[in-house]
Amino acid sequence: MTREIAPCPSDEQYSVEALRALGLDAIEIAKVQEIWSKIRDEVLRRIHRDASQSFLLLAEPLMILRFLRAREHDVDKAIGMWYGALAWRGVHVARALTECGIFENVGEDENIWNWRPHTSPSDAPTIRGELGARHGHSRRLQNIKADDDAPILVWRMGKFDLSGVARENIQDALAMQQVASLEDALQMCRELSCRHNRLIRARVLCDLSGISVTTSLKHLSLIKSLMGLAKSFYPEVTASVTIVNAPFGFETLWKLISLLLNDHMRSKVLILGSNFDNTTFMKHANISNISQLPTCLGGEQSDSILAPALTVPRGTGKKLEKDQSPPFLDPNVDYSSSSQ
Repeated sequence: MTREIAPCPSDEQYSVEALRALGLDAIEIAKVQEIWSKIRDEVLRRIHRDASQSFLLLAEPLMILRFLRAREHDVDKAIGMWYGALAWRGVHVARALTECGIFENVGEDENIWNWRPHTSPSDAPTIRGELGARHGHSRRLQNIKADDDAPILVWRMGKFDLSGVARENIQDALAMQQVASLEDALQMCRELSCRHNRLIRARVLCDLSGISVTTSLKHLSLIKSLMGLAKSFYPEVTASVTIVNAPFGFETLWKLISLLLNDHMRSKVLILGSNFDNTTFMKHANISNISQLPTCLGGEQSDSILAPALTVPRGTGKKLEKDQSPPFLDPNVDYSSSSQ
């Protein structure tokens, strides 16, 4: 159960007046209207045959705007990404949320996103979900937001055990955890966007403390595959990505990673070293109260509010082999090249 509750779209939502009220300029209004005109029939067909109606959030004007901006205002590419995400979500999202977390207060206000990751990895209903929770690096900070009311995500890439994940062949479990985290961010952004009547995107804080550039270069394909899920299926979820504690030599790794991103995505990124200036950090992340952040980012909160990102012990792969459920992702599909 994904609780992606959304009202049936109407042509009135796509009027010039309605779109202008959401903050779109004249060019974006015209392009969002064009996209709606080209997907409208598909949306209406699905309303009559999809009992869950979970796809309707993709037909909301601000969601269409996310697809447009994610593909640098190219209408055809935005539509291609929309159809790709539509098909992919129906197979993967509900499973990721179910295995990696839990919905609280079910039956209350359905317009409030109330999913959270499992408190303990052992709470996960499957081995795959448990491994994702135990060794994953990404999590949204609960009840902590940026100055623009944007959700804050923390990626602990410095603690992420790339070598262990590759050695034990548990990439699939980590991909599922990544999807659950991305979905959590998208849904919270959607809720806040509806509340404020404007597009809200998350602020990502990426901590590289402890990262090995050599190891990362060795496992670049794994990094690429995880990044590809966001690039292909989660449009314009982030407003900024502030990288801190970047070690000497990170520039080499970044040059390769940045090739996977378009100019719009690259423009969101700021890279800071270990002795980063708090003023620069806070300005880019739009966070004025740094004390609300975990200690690894210069704040006063316990790092326990973050994803564990624990080292992967030898033998973990054998544990995943006992999971009776099918793989989360099709190993024969390169998701990093989907919906370009």
